[in-house]
Amino acid sequence: MKIAIAGGTGLVGSKVVAKVRAAGHEPVVIARSHGTNLITGEGLLEALRDCRAMIDVSNVVTTRKKVSIEFFSRATATLLRAARQADVDHLVTLSIVGCDAVDLGYYFGKRVSSRRGMCRGRSCAPRSSLSSRNPCWRRSRRSR
Repeated sequence: MKIAIAGGTGLVGSKVVAKVRAAGHEPVVIARSHGTNLITGEGLLEALRDCRAMIDVSNVVTTRKKVSIEFFSRATATLLRAARQADVDHLVTLSIVGCDAVDLGYYFGKRVSSRRGMCRGRSCAPRSSLSSRNPCWRRSRRSR
């Protein structure tokens, strides 16, 4: 099965690509370095052709609320629109445990991504949201 991974060259994305490949599936990396752009949509429809699922582990490196909200709002909307047009069967998004309760700039964008990604309307593919723990929380616990 072809599975698209948005952010497939990043820290998490590269691991997801390896796991998808190890499971015998064909990963399709969605990243600027692979000719796709999450903001403009450039190359997305071509990349999503024949993909049955898409995993969104895209990221922006910022702590600023405005930058985070702008990136995740636009990227999520673009991905959802392209996935709908390409008839992707299932969407999976990576979130962060507790991002709804912590008012940090980056988390505001993740909240927008999670809310915007919820299925609305009649032509939306099934969607899952997986939450991970922030690696910073693990480090701070170990150092106590």
